[in-house]
Amino acid sequence: MQQVQLYIEGERVELFKDETISLTQSIQNVKDPGKIFTEFSKSFTLPASKGNNKLFKHYYRVDILGGFDARKKVPAEIKLNGVLFRTGYIELKGTKLKNNSCVSYTVNFVGSTISLKETFKDDELSDLTWLDSFNRTYGPSQINTALQTGYDIFADGVSHTKAIIAPLISHTENLYYDSVSNQNGTDGNMYPQGGAQTCGLDWNDLKYSIRLSLIVKAIEKQYGITFSSDFFDNSNSAYYGLYLWLHRNQGAVGGDDKNENSVILNLLNKLPVQSLAGFSSTANEMRQQGVGIFSSTADLYFTLAVSSAAATFDFLIKDENGSVVYQDLGNTGSLSYSMPVFTTVNNKYYKLYIRSNDVFTIYGASSSIRVVVTNTSIPTTYDVTTAFTANQVVVQEVEFNIRQEIPKMKVIDFLSGLFKTFNLTAYILTDGTIKVQTLDAYYASGTTHDITEFIDVSTSAVNPPIPYNHIKFAYKDYKTYTASLYSSINGSEFGELDYKGENPDEWVGEEYSIVLPWQKMAYNRVKDLNDSSNTSCQVGWFVDEGQKPYKGSPLIHYTYRRFGGTGIAFSTTPGTYNSISNYYTPMNSEDIFGTGQSLNFYPETDEYFGAVNNNTLFENYYKTQFKDLFEISKRIIKFNAILPLNILLNYSLADKFEINNKLYKINSITTNLQTGKSSIELLNEI
Repeated sequence: MQQVQLYIEGERVELFKDETISLTQSIQNVKDPGKIFTEFSKSFTLPASKGNNKLFKHYYRVDILGGFDARKKVPAEIKLNGVLFRTGYIELKGTKLKNNSCVSYTVNFVGSTISLKETFKDDELSDLTWLDSFNRTYGPSQINTALQTGYDIFADGVSHTKAIIAPLISHTENLYYDSVSNQNGTDGNMYPQGGAQTCGLDWNDLKYSIRLSLIVKAIEKQYGITFSSDFFDNSNSAYYGLYLWLHRNQGAVGGDDKNENSVILNLLNKLPVQSLAGFSSTANEMRQQGVGIFSSTADLYFTLAVSSAAATFDFLIKDENGSVVYQDLGNTGSLSYSMPVFTTVNNKYYKLYIRSNDVFTIYGASSSIRVVVTNTSIPTTYDVTTAFTANQVVVQEVEFNIRQEIPKMKVIDFLSGLFKTFNLTAYILTDGTIKVQTLDAYYASGTTHDITEFIDVSTSAVNPPIPYNHIKFAYKDYKTYTASLYSSINGSEFGELDYKGENPDEWVGEEYSIVLPWQKMAYNRVKDLNDSSNTSCQVGWFVDEGQKPYKGSPLIHYTYRRFGGTGIAFSTTPGTYNSISNYYTPMNSEDIFGTGQSLNFYPETDEYFGAVNNNTLFENYYKTQFKDLFEISKRIIKFNAILPLNILLNYSLADKFEINNKLYKINSITTNLQTGKSSIELLNEI
């Protein structure tokens, strides 16, 4: 008989002597494989002792203000014989009174992982403030850069490689390539004719994509949580290679609910390149690197020389989090402006912006940054003025605010979708880190416990493993034009899988669905319509079955940067098209050869390479879990056992139980913590 101790917010709670606490645990149950489980208990009661009344602040009394808040879970621990068994949360379910006196409190213990849903509540991706660090100006030159090379963006002292790109996904125009016909049209024929041209790809038919890993990082920062790097790691190309297309509304940026007050913002990118006593600047960013013990902070003065006294502009300085830390508004009527002193703070990054509805030039030779730093040990004052490196034209370009343009999606739904995509599982470590692994990796980390001598052989049960005749793996939305066309031709959805085991037949049971919350795209490897030869270009067309701009569900994609590929006509200026040969193509596979990780469940023919890609989500992340469940020898076996303390305290759901020299995976286990009596559901290894 174990002694059970319950601690709520560090305070030990008094228990009834005859009260039993049963804890059920399951990491991913074959009866409901699309859900991630955690420890939970049946409700149990606590006596209304003096200490417990104090802990729950006499919850039964409605006249007490500021009492215990039963709407929230509170941290709790369960110990067995003084040794930590599980951490989690206590929910107060109610009280029981006799003759107007409280006699007991009813509570429930839940595991730590389930608290994530409580943490995120109904917050959306647009609430993730760290994403402001990756805001871009949305203009022809910026889209040109994002399409051809992508943006490496410095945030929080780290350079995030290709954080923002502009893949060849058109929100409206049908992009194609015809080297003979319709060269003088005004549509999306990307053949570069040379000379004057009226058709091709216009810059504003593209939108940005952001690395999906940065959204995960933004979630960590927003909620003060840490995910382990087992799966969420930049070295994991299947994860790190993913992007989220920043498409919130149908059609153009802003879409059907476009903000008419969009900010016109120009990043100053001709700053002097210098370093002086803790201060440094690159072409588009300033940094206070941390002044020494003998130096003061660096005081900065700015001079801006402009081409037009009629122009009106605002001068802003933003920190690394995108917050405005200094602004000088409504400047006009002069050709030169001197801005007041701005004092930086240790180890902070800053960017300078011009906001204006006018087009004018900032003259580099006459614009400067003055840095004043005093070395108190000598003392000596450094006073250096350095000119900008070149002229810069202020243009009317809209700021692409990522949080305004990111798809409308709850944080919890985003993470749940990511977990389902790669069949991930999660649990919380003792240091608070959320351990995230693929289910296969989780089970591979387990060990084996021989429980033969503890089994009660007087009663047991053997049942079929799953109540399904097949499992459907699918996406939420297949309604873009090319995906719909695939469905009408093939009679099935692109990338969808109906799985019945390795030897399928007409099994008994019902359908079980695992549905990802994303948009499913079928991309188009562009051919020259003149001779059907392949170009090196691949595009996406985000329109509906009627070829109208489509809002759809959030789209995740891989990408490949074609370098020196087929030239395509790209326009940054109305009526003028230039031939470019470098561009990011959207992909359903993580490499150009169709051999890397695919975003399909079914082994489809890769749109780009034209060969079947067998590295599907099912093959690499789900098959091990499900392939044996449809086999004739697979069983769920139910045992009762009296498990000793050394096993109760040390087993994990990744472990296997050995019984009479046979190995079993734990499907679920319910344990009476006082007696150690456990009801165990096991899956036999075959």
